[in-house]
Amino acid sequence: MAQNSTLNTAFSTFGLVDENEKVYEIDGIVVKCPQEKYEMAQKFFKSLSEIPTGRNALDDIRKYNTPVAFLENMGKSAGSFSPTYNRINLNMSVGYDKMRSCLVHEARHLWQDRHGRSKFERHDLDYETSLIINRATEADAQSQGYQACLEWEQLGDKGPKEVFDRDYAPIAEGYKKDGIAGAYRGWYDDERITAAYENGYDMGPAIRQILSRVTPVKKYIHASVDEIKEFCGGDKVPNFEEFVTSDYAKRVHSLTQAILLCKNAVGMTMGCANDNTVAQMPLRDMKDNAGALMYSEKYATEKDHDFYNEARFMRGGKKSIYDSLRTMIAATQDLDKSKYKGNDNLEAKQTIKDELAYIYMAKTLMRGVPSQIIDKVDLPENISKRLKENAASLKGSEMASCSTYVVNKVRRDLNTIATGTEDKTKQNATNKVAMIKLNKER
Repeated sequence: MAQNSTLNTAFSTFGLVDENEKVYEIDGIVVKCPQEKYEMAQKFFKSLSEIPTGRNALDDIRKYNTPVAFLENMGKSAGSFSPTYNRINLNMSVGYDKMRSCLVHEARHLWQDRHGRSKFERHDLDYETSLIINRATEADAQSQGYQACLEWEQLGDKGPKEVFDRDYAPIAEGYKKDGIAGAYRGWYDDERITAAYENGYDMGPAIRQILSRVTPVKKYIHASVDEIKEFCGGDKVPNFEEFVTSDYAKRVHSLTQAILLCKNAVGMTMGCANDNTVAQMPLRDMKDNAGALMYSEKYATEKDHDFYNEARFMRGGKKSIYDSLRTMIAATQDLDKSKYKGNDNLEAKQTIKDELAYIYMAKTLMRGVPSQIIDKVDLPENISKRLKENAASLKGSEMASCSTYVVNKVRRDLNTIATGTEDKTKQNATNKVAMIKLNKER
């Protein structure tokens, strides 16, 4: 039983070792687990060493000196890889069989990180590029995990594949149709998983920026598929670029798009560039799609509940921003329900745009622009009225007057909010400078 204080220090630095947890070295890998789980951990790594995909995962873990922690309190997550701490965490509550494919999955994220993903994600990528990377790397990692399950099954060890087939049926169905390429594409077929990733990776960070007073100025970079395919599993899928840039692979929920458009609007009040790709993203086909509607309602209800709880003791202008967000969320649900029946909903679409304009103007007043700006720009009557009612409680350190520059900027921003895009010449110039910087670093 290889256990020593030096290894223990590696985890305790981050507060990761309690009295019942020990740190060991198993087959050249630093492992943290409860003392009574040591034999399980030995068996676990031996199992991985018996299949080619498992051995590749272990080789990468050793190569990059990545510790593995067996944890008991990880919520719903089966596992994670932290690039910041170079650590893989596994959730013991999901069971032994699922943990094995999960280790292969997380080791693939480690491999992706070391093959270029981290270099790109240090920069302000536009939403389209981020979405393609996030989804492709997940599809790559999941198909890698499924490949391991197939190899264990060939050895007579059916447990991992049975669990995987149960939990990720669209991937299993994809494999039946077209092997590993089908398994990769199957990730995109899973309404539950794609909605969860939109919620966690897209909406969550955007909402934090919307509600923050300090949003970093961003100059967005758009990367080509050729630049990212190496760490996205581009060798697994024929016509990779055509697939990951297709409307099917990029489709998002209307709730996700609305939240991201709101983040754009708030960012513009603080000097951020507009991310033109958000408004151009294809929306999920909701017609007769009960799964998509169910998960849309799930996350909309969660967001509405969160905003209600945050704002219930607020008054005036700040509360009005939360109320506006809730109205916008409700409009996305009205739109989705209409599309589920095969209809459009122009009223819901207009409500979303109106609330985006309100939030932008409210944040503009909070930045110190005088309230007379409300009468100097074109706004829907109901939005103008609400802004005037809340102007006194919204204003920050007010400027002396509305300069022509400020008025023109607000007008341009409102036009961008209404159309979804800003001047392409300006955006292309920004991208060119940013890509030159990125290429120099690479």
